[in-house]
Amino acid sequence: MNTKDRVIHDQVSLASAYHFLMAIAYLIGAVAIIVYAILPILSDGSTGLAQKLFLPIIGTLLSLLLVSLYAVTGRDLVKMRNSARMGAVFLALLGIIGGLFGQAGAVALGIGSLAPNWLAVLGLGLGSIATYALTAGVDVVILLFLIKEPVREVFYTYSAPMVAEAWRDNGRQVAKLKAERPSKVTANISTK
Repeated sequence: MNTKDRVIHDQVSLASAYHFLMAIAYLIGAVAIIVYAILPILSDGSTGLAQKLFLPIIGTLLSLLLVSLYAVTGRDLVKMRNSARMGAVFLALLGIIGGLFGQAGAVALGIGSLAPNWLAVLGLGLGSIATYALTAGVDVVILLFLIKEPVREVFYTYSAPMVAEAWRDNGRQVAKLKAERPSKVTANISTK
């Protein structure tokens, strides 16, 4: 492993740590939904539980789904699996786009519930935007990092049972694969 590959491996480890951190954040969110939204409704003993519990249960299930996605992606990024790289790209795009909708919802709910107190609305909006800017900024950095050509080459080298050799052909990146075990190679990549 040369120095460039080690540097990329270290940077992938940082991206993996971010994914583990996000998994922990979503797990805390799921526990908070259970403690502060589901348990009080269950302890009331009132009627219409299905209608009151629908959104908190959906939120908990989505949070647990994101916990598993971020945790598996973080684990597989450490193992330098190309599928984890693609999963991290998907999660970064989901974080950027989903965060925009989350910000719109937070501001809309804040304006509706705190309308007389405009200072509180401003504080909620600024705090929400600052949080989104931080997470979206990290997502953009991870996205741009994982789609770079040298990073892709390192992932292809680690994730395939073949050695990847890259070269330029008319300005396009073409991968030439040299099989370590020709008897186990089942597919060839054709180049144009």
